[in-house]
Amino acid sequence: MKQGFIGRDARRHSGCLLRGARGVSARQPGAVPCLLRCSPPSPGQPLCQAMAGPVRSPARHPRLPLQAGASPAGTREGRVITLDKPPFVKASDVVGEERIPKRVSKLLLSPKNVGTKGASMGLNVTAVGSMIPDHVHEDSEELMFIISGRAKLVIEGMGEWEVGPDTAIYSPLGKKHRLENIGDEPLKLVWCYTPPLPTHYK
Repeated sequence: MKQGFIGRDARRHSGCLLRGARGVSARQPGAVPCLLRCSPPSPGQPLCQAMAGPVRSPARHPRLPLQAGASPAGTREGRVITLDKPPFVKASDVVGEERIPKRVSKLLLSPKNVGTKGASMGLNVTAVGSMIPDHVHEDSEELMFIISGRAKLVIEGMGEWEVGPDTAIYSPLGKKHRLENIGDEPLKLVWCYTPPLPTHYK
């Protein structure tokens, strides 16, 4: 049998439109797949007649039962995809580490909790009048994004700037840098290290 497509209007006629016929394609709105049974024509009969029902090929696309707890979105060709750990965390569920000068840092995504390979990400909230003091990362680049608050950014050998919300910051390898909270509210930012710091693996 040959496979073709019938438009909704064409289904009322005795003829059938083959795949590739002019004016009809598999992507045409309203087209439905069909099987065509072809035989020598008889007077008043079409060359090909369409069999009712959509085309299905159980041999090529078997429908396998889902495992308990699985959903169709988690399957592909009958295979169930499972994750040892969910690929997300809620910042409100993570206990932060209090540091001096006064600030709180939360490690959100890392090799040890979601299994990242080349990066880690966290959240830092620095109190009014406090700072993230001078520090350097010899083996990791640091990326930051300020959510709220204002700060003075200083990167060794590059300069200093006043930065605020909606600002993305790049700190190169081996460059000492710091952020001073110069605003009247906590400085809240997201940070990312690539690769993760050694402590993010433990």
